[in-house]
This record gives sequence, structure tokens and C-alpha cells, in this order.
Amino acid sequence: MEIELFNDIPELDPQKTLYFVFPEKTLLPKYDLHENAGMDFRARIEKAMPIENGIVYKIPLGFKIAFPSGFELQIRPRSGLALNGIIIPNSPSTIDPSYRGEVCVELYNLLSKPYVIQPFERVCQGVISHYLYNLPFSLSSYKIVFIVNRKIFEEWHDIFVSKRKTGGFGSTGRV
Repeated sequence: MEIELFNDIPELDPQKTLYFVFPEKTLLPKYDLHENAGMDFRARIEKAMPIENGIVYKIPLGFKIAFPSGFELQIRPRSGLALNGIIIPNSPSTIDPSYRGEVCVELYNLLSKPYVIQPFERVCQGVISHYLYNLPFSLSSYKIVFIVNRKIFEEWHDIFVSKRKTGGFGSTGRV
């Protein structure tokens, strides 16, 4: 799958925009609640994939990023998968702002029983993190933009009231 990155969107400031570029809408990440730290990313696989014990599996997530310097995307495990023995061995994984390939996650099964990942299953979380880089600035002055087929699909920059109760460890479901 080819995922294009582009610099020809004039209404957005590339120094103040964090781009997530997707080939199709079905892979867009989801914040179950807008104040959650992590957005869920889905497996871009065509058929069910058993995750056997003792092997590290590289799972494509179906997008590329373009962030300004000073930001990273951290890939972290989902608690519901951890309950099933599925971990990310190098967690949190850092996707640097200079990386331009498709973002993937590595999964490992701690249990002897295989765990089957389904197409488009939520397999990890992404957290945008700011790190010290020359100038002080705040994430609140940035937009997060999702681009699908060269069109801006969604922009997030508001804070909403929490609807989450006490659920955790897989309480938001598998798919």
C-alpha cells in the first residue's frame, strides 16, 4: 500500500500541524473519549492473524505521520490485549518526527495459546508526546489533522466533558 505525504495543503502551518496520513477512512484512530491520552490504532491486515508464543509479529497500522520537531508518537499496548497475553516488547515505541514509513506495531504473545488478531482490530494506542527541542511551546497551540485521500477528514482541538466511568482493561471492547 502506498501512502502519500504531501506539503501542498496551504491552509495548514507545517510547523504547527501534526499530520496523520491514511489511505482510507476505515483505519482512522479513535479516542473513545476526547480527554483520553491514547487514541486506538487498528491492524491493517486482510485476514485473521494468529499471534503465536515466542515470535515477534510486525503489524502494519495503515498510516504515516509528519510531525514538527519536538513531537513524537508513542505506541503503547492496549490493556485488553495485555489481559490476553499480548504485549508490545519495546513499549513504548517511539515514532520520531523524521520517520516517513508506514507506522507498525510489534506484538508478542506471552501465553502458550495463540491469540488471533482480526482485520481492523484495535491493537495498540498512540500517544502524542512533546519533548524538549529548542523552543518552549504547548500542544494546545497545535492542531491534530487526519487526512484521507488528500482531504482533511477531521481536526481535533477541543476539550470535552468526560463520559468515562471506572471501566478499564478492555472495557471499551475489542473492535
